[in-house]
Amino acid sequence: MKNKVLKGIHRILFLLGLAISIAVLATVLVYHEGVSAILTEYEQSFKKDQKDSAMAAYGNSLSEIDEVRLLVLVETNETGSYEEFKAPYTSQKLFIKSSAVLANEEAQQIASLWRKLSFGHGGSGCFEPHHVLQFRYQQKLVCESVVCFLCGNLTLPSFPSPVLVGFHTGDDEGTLVALKSMIEKAGR
Repeated sequence: MKNKVLKGIHRILFLLGLAISIAVLATVLVYHEGVSAILTEYEQSFKKDQKDSAMAAYGNSLSEIDEVRLLVLVETNETGSYEEFKAPYTSQKLFIKSSAVLANEEAQQIASLWRKLSFGHGGSGCFEPHHVLQFRYQQKLVCESVVCFLCGNLTLPSFPSPVLVGFHTGDDEGTLVALKSMIEKAGR
């Protein structure tokens, strides 16, 4: 008798689970377009907020730094001894050709120019980065930015992954030119 009752309960639970699954599937199919539109809107809003937050934290408000580590990237490993660098937003294989550590006045000059720049949502262009700026404070990484001066796009730290933004030219184009010049000079 007890086994029949248990079998009956199992059948009822199985059928109830099946009915709920069918109901959920039917609901998703009926409301798919609406749900998809809401998720797309949420994703776009999330990405915009993510970029805005990164630009606010690592642009004009870049915290105190005492060192800038500069990496110069190339597409080919000419000597076979270059270390590979995986840059976000590009499938290019990149290698670290050279690096320089800038401290004291040089680091402060680069940070000062960086803080004067304007950043925007960017994202279009070639994004063939040739420089990485690692802003550091007390030997800890504050901000790493992979930069392409050709299209004016760069990455900024964000969670769960870096965001791609762009330099706004215009009023601060002289600042951007000065920053690029300092970086290229230091990277030689």
